[in-house]
Amino acid sequence: MLYAFEAFYENGRTPLKPGNTIGSINKAVDIYNYVSLKHDFTCGGENLDQIQGDMVLGFARGDEPFVPLGEEENAPPREGELIYYDEEGAIVRSCLWREADRSKITETADNILLYMECINPERRDAFSQAVRVLAERKI
Repeated sequence: MLYAFEAFYENGRTPLKPGNTIGSINKAVDIYNYVSLKHDFTCGGENLDQIQGDMVLGFARGDEPFVPLGEEENAPPREGELIYYDEEGAIVRSCLWREADRSKITETADNILLYMECINPERRDAFSQAVRVLAERKI
């Protein structure tokens, strides 16, 4: 479980400075980025048409193929790292901080999954509110 928390501290949340903006990717990704920043929860999204079989949350063997979003080289997870994976390999690593390029949401994706995680039970009410906001957005 160490790896799940390590990613949070390695990547740490950096507040958006006044005057800085985040570029638009596409409507679905923009919505989950908005909810993530506004409510301070990690959010992710996948093009379900690119998922092979079931999407599973579990611990990595360490040899699952994983090409990070926007990259071309394989960067497999570490053994014991908590990941989402399918029959083809890792889909998401590092507590939703690193998503696979192969399942990214594009403008033409019709079948998508948006999801959020909360590892702090003290934020359960805030999490429920953020989930409602995400669910109410029209994609």
